[in-house]
Amino acid sequence: MREVNHPLHLKDLGVPEDGPVECAIHAMGDAVSLYNARPISTPEEILELFKQVY
Repeated sequence: MREVNHPLHLKDLGVPEDGPVECAIHAMGDAVSLYNARPISTPEEILELFKQVY
């Protein structure tokens, strides 16, 4: 990703510091989450992932 100068973190995309909370809530309603390799049942689980990539 660095070779093509692609953003590596959510903050690099302009996501505000409190943005991952809203993103996690919306991700729970995304139909794609049904096909996730790792089952996710709460927004908190997604929020933990978003915090790691923020």
